[in-house]
Amino acid sequence: MILILRTGLRVKEVSDLKLDDLDLTRQRLVVRRGKGGQGRRVYLSEDAVSALEAYLRQRADASCPCLFLVQKGTCEGQGISVRGIQKRMEYYCRRKLVK
Repeated sequence: MILILRTGLRVKEVSDLKLDDLDLTRQRLVVRRGKGGQGRRVYLSEDAVSALEAYLRQRADASCPCLFLVQKGTCEGQGISVRGIQKRMEYYCRRKLVK
């Protein structure tokens, strides 16, 4: 969630991210295909980098190249969909976890 808030990435761009798109050493990621089919580099804030590092430490060791994975259910270990991200955002907003 913090990644979307700090970078302005579109939900589709987040769902399309692969592990190889992330460069935490340089604090950036690559969007391979954004709006209009254009790719771009996106620089990350310190808190976004920290959140991504924490996520990667607990991320399942799956063979899926997607950065963000479904964490439970029949699709566990597969890349999360746009709708999956939207549902998580709705959940956090309902729980008032977004400040």
